[in-house]
Amino acid sequence: GGPDCLVSVDPPPGIYFYPPSQIFARKGDYVWHHNQVVPNLCWLHVVGQSSLRTHLWGMWMLRPYSRGSFGGLFMCYLTTRSFEPTICIQGGPWKLDQCDIRSSSDLPSTAIVTVYRSDVTLSESALGGLEPIKLRRKTKLDTGEIEEFWGEMNGGLVCLDDSWCVLLGCTVDQTGEGAAAVRFSEFSGGLLESCLIQNNDMGVMVDDNARVACYSSLFQHNRQGAFYAGPTISKDSEVELVDNTVCENSCLDFDRYGIWSSSRRPPNLVQRDNRENW
Repeated sequence: GGPDCLVSVDPPPGIYFYPPSQIFARKGDYVWHHNQVVPNLCWLHVVGQSSLRTHLWGMWMLRPYSRGSFGGLFMCYLTTRSFEPTICIQGGPWKLDQCDIRSSSDLPSTAIVTVYRSDVTLSESALGGLEPIKLRRKTKLDTGEIEEFWGEMNGGLVCLDDSWCVLLGCTVDQTGEGAAAVRFSEFSGGLLESCLIQNNDMGVMVDDNARVACYSSLFQHNRQGAFYAGPTISKDSEVELVDNTVCENSCLDFDRYGIWSSSRRPPNLVQRDNRENW
């Protein structure tokens, strides 16, 4: 699909795979060891058979000016290097409908990273870590001491550059210590509506010049709080929080900070009709 697109049924190692326009994937497990790349100006639509019974184990790289959709798929990349995402989106518009996108639990990673001027919409989907977060122990290399931590730094969605992301009726959960369920940084922006944000270290993180709106969403069991303003928050950042429910277990220190993790706030903040400390 699109100009200059080719079909390769057996791409050699290290060579980009130029997919056909539409793929219907039967239920089962599909595993690959090289990135599946949708090149510039190409488009791809992938639909899975049955409800999340089509499992895609590998990394996707969606290049600038690419576009398409994924539907009814379970997607996860068991990375061997830190901070590699399951899906890196550089183009758009891309739509993910009724998918389950997970990041590896063994190393710091992220389910979805959006960069450049990407345009992404997720509806009725789930994303986050592959396994439930639990208390773990590891040995420090320098001192040999044993320390406890709540899982690796596995994020759900990280939005960077000028990317725009919309989450509608989504669940973001099981992200590890030090990671936010959803993070907006640099000049990115997005909307969360009717979402469930639970079992994370932090709920939604806003930093730099990000522009974020969150409506009618539920926050529960987020250890460091529902919302966090990063250390480089800019005077141009904008955040609007309306009609959200934040449970008591997502308020780190409600008397001091309310629904935020610290005393920092976005300069242009609107909070209205939120139910706090339930």
